[in-house]
Amino acid sequence: MTRAAELRDILRCGEGFERAHSYSVFQLDSLQVISGQRLIVTAHHYWQKGNLDLDKSGLLGSWRMISWTRKSVETGEVTDALGPEPIGYIAYHADGRMMATVFRRDRLSASVSGWSEEEKSQLFDDMLAYVASYSLEGDRVVHHVDGSWNPNWHGDLSRPFVLEGDRLVISGAPGVDPRTGDEVVYRMEFTKVLAD
Repeated sequence: MTRAAELRDILRCGEGFERAHSYSVFQLDSLQVISGQRLIVTAHHYWQKGNLDLDKSGLLGSWRMISWTRKSVETGEVTDALGPEPIGYIAYHADGRMMATVFRRDRLSASVSGWSEEEKSQLFDDMLAYVASYSLEGDRVVHHVDGSWNPNWHGDLSRPFVLEGDRLVISGAPGVDPRTGDEVVYRMEFTKVLAD
């Protein structure tokens, strides 16, 4: 086992401060650290930021959306963000990239003659799509968005999440509903897509 792999194992098991302190010189990716105490602080900082890929493994793969609700900050009312049973997926890849797409289930049908301006606007409002890199910060996954159906969503989207087996819940995520302009808190629930 390499020293990098050994340190990852130590930190994963929670033994880092005692066992890893014994290292005096350590190469961690492109970071060389000298002195045991500095090693612990730096390695633990990198681990907390998700850069050792210790906690990403549970997120990896494709997740099918089960529900997406929005709670109005002003009134407390909870409604479906894109209607009941939206068609949506979120996918996290080992290379640190992710993508998300969601469509309203009852959106407009295909049209050979095209759509009116009003219908185009409705089609835009009835979906969500973006691509990003991602990182973990504690109990949050941060999507660093570099392309989105809505330019207002470019930048960092910090999302609290919970993993329970094949279930992923992203909740407590504040935002502005792009359709209404209301301040809302979103809750999204997904189930893991398993290979056949």
